[in-house]
Amino acid sequence: MSYKHGVTTQEMDTAVVATVETGTLDFVVGTAPVNMNPDREYSVNSVELVYNYTEAVEKFGDTDDFENYTICEKIDAHFSKFGFGPLAIVNVLDPAIHKADVTDEVVTYTSGKATLAEFGILLNTLLIKDAAGAVTYAEDTDYILSFDDDGKVIVSVISGGALDAATTGKAYYSKLDPSLVDADDIVGGIDGTTGAKEGLELVHEVYPKFRLIPTTISSPKWSGVTTVEAVMKAKAAAINGMFKAIALVDIPTGTIKKYSDAPGWKNDNNYVDTHEAVFWPKVSLGEKQYHLSSQASALMMKTFADYDDVPYRSISNKSLQADSSVLSDKTEVKLGIDEANYLNGQGIITALNFSNGWTMWGNRTGAYPGDTDPKNSWLVQRMMFNWVSNKLILTYASKVDDPTNRRLIRTITDSNNIWLQGLTNKEYILGGRVEFLDSENTVDQLIDGKIVFHLYFATPNPAEEIQFKIELDTSYFALLAA
Repeated sequence: MSYKHGVTTQEMDTAVVATVETGTLDFVVGTAPVNMNPDREYSVNSVELVYNYTEAVEKFGDTDDFENYTICEKIDAHFSKFGFGPLAIVNVLDPAIHKADVTDEVVTYTSGKATLAEFGILLNTLLIKDAAGAVTYAEDTDYILSFDDDGKVIVSVISGGALDAATTGKAYYSKLDPSLVDADDIVGGIDGTTGAKEGLELVHEVYPKFRLIPTTISSPKWSGVTTVEAVMKAKAAAINGMFKAIALVDIPTGTIKKYSDAPGWKNDNNYVDTHEAVFWPKVSLGEKQYHLSSQASALMMKTFADYDDVPYRSISNKSLQADSSVLSDKTEVKLGIDEANYLNGQGIITALNFSNGWTMWGNRTGAYPGDTDPKNSWLVQRMMFNWVSNKLILTYASKVDDPTNRRLIRTITDSNNIWLQGLTNKEYILGGRVEFLDSENTVDQLIDGKIVFHLYFATPNPAEEIQFKIELDTSYFALLAA
């Protein structure tokens, strides 16, 4: 030790650890018209984080064809209808694979412009030729390209170029063909040659890449395919082997057309997990149709945002952006509250037009009614358990491999109790505590470097049924004689 004379200081680790913030994030896998990217860079099997509509459209394109381009449905629901993000998006539609070739399309120029017939044209494959197909014109010399409001390519003739006097011509190109995408593309996996992750497997890259944990996992349209749903709920239970989320899945409205058939389909296809919320039917607003799961993730963000992103409040009886509930063929589904309640009782969340207008209706996970454990069957309980678990992992990861001594035990215990008391004061939970129990920390475990903290907490359930008892009190008739 060096010789010391005077006043010295030494910094100690803080005895109370601040909790790490965990926001709300939806992880989406689907298909997008990436050909519309202005830089002609196609995002395929890569996780992209977008916070607003402009950013999302620049990266993934824009169309009202939600059936073929499912990512556009999520972008529209989150940013146009509810105004909440972010989204972590994976597009699996690969322009190098999922494409079709078009040759000899006749091009007619009117006032120096022509609109090509097909949607999804890959600009880097487009050739503009003369009417005989013999001469190939040069982009940015003879013409420029742009997209109209419907996503169709506009060819604009440059004055003085070789096309200046042309009235007709031909176009050759490749275009996106989303019909070639299948469930295996959505599920993805790990490429055996490169080791790259694809499809739903990319959920494991979200935290390493962005330091954000997905709250929900979505795949509109595709979640109605049993092989996709099975992977979604499996991933939701153990992202990166430790984090937890909720898979938002839809019962297909092209298959199930009656509300009374939905529970049987749900059970027969094993949509019965605590880490999933099951929805039926779809909703529409104007000419646009939305899977109920698409609006659910946006509604979660909107609902949680006012409460520090703590997911303790139910999205049930919260307003949807809808004017009807529908099947895929646009047939309206008109559920009474008794029919909607029947679906709720079978672990299916639906849409209801009642006293508050169009609202989400239902509080249970897919596990209900087969599993009635509150933490497994109530959606808010499941989400709170997920949130607390993820919070603890992030907050105390820095303490791993610290010396197992009384200071470490006190730090973790005290920090958690302060945090839980704060949640209690805000009424996010009914109460909570952390204990370090001798019975759960034997000498053998401590020697082996394993310590256990027991966290107890309770979060309020939704007031799903409010009952008034109404009785005739005959004593009031005496007032008539007064």
